[in-house]
Amino acid sequence: MNNGASWKRTIRILLVFEQEVFRTALRHRLDTEEVDLTVVGEAGDGKTAVHLAGELKPDVVLIDVALPIMSGIVATRLITESYPGVRVLALSLHDDERLVEGMRSAGASNYLILDRDWETLPKEIRDVAASPST
Repeated sequence: MNNGASWKRTIRILLVFEQEVFRTALRHRLDTEEVDLTVVGEAGDGKTAVHLAGELKPDVVLIDVALPIMSGIVATRLITESYPGVRVLALSLHDDERLVEGMRSAGASNYLILDRDWETLPKEIRDVAASPST
């Protein structure tokens, strides 16, 4: 018996940013949260992100729009088409409507601006993970 404690499933997260400093900062931000958020892998480019999404089967991929080898938009499209259960949450430093629309068209569940949405990131991840498939 759990004595009234609520059970939360673990949300498995793949971090995709070219710059390791951003991946480290995101990992640290998520590590300070409750135990329901777990980083299962990291990638520095879009091609590796698509491969790891298939291999690791994360619940949520946090992905930058600007990536080497394969853009975040192309990687998002491939991930959402190939792995329908995987949700994508776009993160960027750029508040550009064209990028937002590109990521949403590719299948991203949401688009967050890092410097503006940093504090709400864990809630956004939980919301995206709980969203139904489209």
